Amino acid sequence: NKQVEKGQHLVVLLDAGRLMAETIGKYSKLEHALNATVMLSHVVQKRGDALSVASFSNKIESFLPTVRGPSLLPRVLESLYSVQVRPVESDYWQAIAQVMTLLNRRSLVILLTDVLDASASAGLINNLSRAAEKHLVLCVVLRERANGDLARAIPATVEDTYRKAAACDQLGRRRLALESMRARGIFVLETDPSHLSVQLVQRYLEIRRANLQ
Repeated sequence: NKQVEKGQHLVVLLDAGRLMAETIGKYSKLEHALNATVMLSHVVQKRGDALSVASFSNKIESFLPTVRGPSLLPRVLESLYSVQVRPVESDYWQAIAQVMTLLNRRSLVILLTDVLDASASAGLINNLSRAAEKHLVLCVVLRERANGDLARAIPATVEDTYRKAAACDQLGRRRLALESMRARGIFVLETDPSHLSVQLVQRYLEIRRANLQ
């Protein structure tokens, strides 16, 4: 059983395209995603699993090949140190395809990204589906609590009504995109920044227990 415990491999893909510049609270979506990746790396190291990390925009921005053991966390910190949002569209096709070619064994692939809607995310969904044929894939999406509040609010003015309609529309389109992912066998974690790190670690441990062995 110890052998099984030792042999697990994770890949974290960090979207650093323009959609990740949006701020929630004090920090950008990318900064929240970076913090969660560091927390996850800490737990992966303690569990004795192996990890590789890539960040991408319209190209791969940084890549840390598989690392395991006591150097894992320092190597992750070093590789993510200079990652920042780039004002370009993310190229999911290139990033996911490139990283998939480097994986020669079944892995848990975790993508931290933003999902606008099913049509805007078609490339993302198609490539994650392809990856899910060989690997376990978890797509992590940050939501802003304010948007949910807006969608539930009772409008007092015409302007409020428009804002509510826009928020409902955005949430509805995102929900369809995430449902489309789930229907294709992709795990989805949608959470707000204050719970991101803890929920990501919990989901990793759940998937690890249930599926990776």
